[in-house]
Amino acid sequence: MNPNIEVINENLWAVEFAYVCQGWVKDLTFNITKSTDYYCFTQDGKVVLNKDKTYCKDMLKILNIIMKFRNEQLGTDKGFHFFLRIFIPKADNLNDQAFAKFIQTTQLNHLRNLFNQLSEVEKVRRKIHAEYIKGNKKPNGIDKIKKFFKRKGV
Repeated sequence: MNPNIEVINENLWAVEFAYVCQGWVKDLTFNITKSTDYYCFTQDGKVVLNKDKTYCKDMLKILNIIMKFRNEQLGTDKGFHFFLRIFIPKADNLNDQAFAKFIQTTQLNHLRNLFNQLSEVEKVRRKIHAEYIKGNKKPNGIDKIKKFFKRKGV
């Protein structure tokens, strides 16, 4: 693996897009339009973040947490509250009443917007990954039997 690629988890990588545009990183295959983009997707459903961007480390941390969420939690208030308890360690120690007060008094609009945007990125990543798996699925024994019975008209 190229040392310019930072693997955060199996579906989240970081690399300087300028290196990819200049052809120095040949291990990645994705269509990148500009080296100024913040992220892109690979064909198999990985998110690649641009390490050149100033907020890359924050985005890596947040996206790494979001990728562990269930679909129902992505982009929701309940998911955001769950995210805050993980992202801000002191918030996890608060009881429900103190946590509700913390959310109301703290300026979290920027973090909420970032959570919602990165939740959408994760939804798109999951969709791309599912389509890739579906397209590259190798037929197994059951698929061959189903195909046989379809040909026979059963």
